[in-house]
Formats: sequence, structure tokens, C-alpha cells
Amino acid sequence: MLKKIISAALVVLYIPLSLVWNLMAIGFMLPLWEPTLGGTGVQEWSEGAPLVPIGCLMLIVWLVSLMFLLLRFVKKNNNNDRTRSSRRYR
Repeated sequence: MLKKIISAALVVLYIPLSLVWNLMAIGFMLPLWEPTLGGTGVQEWSEGAPLVPIGCLMLIVWLVSLMFLLLRFVKKNNNNDRTRSSRRYR
């Protein structure tokens, strides 16, 4: 019972925290891209460009952790369905 409560709390906390994480990553990257350079249409990175890899890394970590979370729930559901169906047919 305690394990279910902890896992539910982690999922409930994960959604808003991951959203904040993702927005922080986008926030790191957006101000670093200057619109145009002298009206020529050429875009350049601003002085804060070293922060871009941090933002990209944050996005990658968020996507990978979300993928593992989804795979975990899909795996749990498949295992439960198999055991229930095999018990019914025995």
C-alpha cells in the first residue's frame, strides 16, 4: 500500500516538475537566439550561447525520463493483463 502511495505521489509530482524543467530548458535557449544581424536576415547566437547545451541537455533528460516512466506503466499493464487472462483460462 505504501509503495502504491509513493509511486502515485512521484507521478503526480513528476508532471508539474517536468513541465517546469522543460520550460526552463526552453527559457535557456530562446533569449540566446538573436532575430537578425543588421537586417540581413542572418541569425547569430548571442553572448550567452554556452547555455544552449545546458538547455538541450535538460530537454533530453526530460524526454528520456518521460519515456522510461511511460514504459514502466505499459509494462505493468501488460503483465497484469497476461496473469489475469492466464488465470481465467486455467
